[in-house]
Amino acid sequence: MNTNKAAGSRRVHQRYSLADREKHVKRLKDSGKTVKAYCKEYGIAPYTLSWWVRQMKGKPKFKQVEIPVAAASWDAEIVLPGGAKVLLRLNGSQPVNPC
Repeated sequence: MNTNKAAGSRRVHQRYSLADREKHVKRLKDSGKTVKAYCKEYGIAPYTLSWWVRQMKGKPKFKQVEIPVAAASWDAEIVLPGGAKVLLRLNGSQPVNPC
């Protein structure tokens, strides 16, 4: 269990790194268990895990994209969900007509 009773019956709380919190949220989703059942198995307070789930819900996910060397002179265009565009130019190339 991650909370221990110390002298004077005060609880000592476990601190979790961001990687640990993300791991537990993913494991919870993959397990199909309820928050209560998962927390009992791993010794985490249900409120704590529920908080992590809420925090991770709106967190954007990023994926590293590598551009091949042969394509390094090309421009890249990123279209955001609202329709806004982000144009990337490499090595001072001229703007490309986004039409």
